[in-house]
Amino acid sequence: MGKILQFPSSGKRVENPLARKIALEKRFADLENRCLAMKEDLEYLSQCMTEDTEEMGGILKELAELGGYSELIP
Repeated sequence: MGKILQFPSSGKRVENPLARKIALEKRFADLENRCLAMKEDLEYLSQCMTEDTEEMGGILKELAELGGYSELIP
C-alpha cells in the first residue's frame, strides 16, 4: 500500500520557536507592506476626489450660465 502524504494545515502552528518567530516576522512585514500600499491608494483616491469635485463645480457653474442663471453664481 502507498504512503499517505499529510497536507499542511493552514491553521497549524509552527512548533519550533525560531521558525515561529521567523514566520511571524514575515507575516508582520507582509501586513506592514499591505497597509502602506492601502495608505498610498487612499491618498491617491483623495486627490482624485478633490480634483473631480473641483471640476464638477466648474461644470455646474458653466451649466448655470448656459441656463440663464448667471445672476445666482457668486
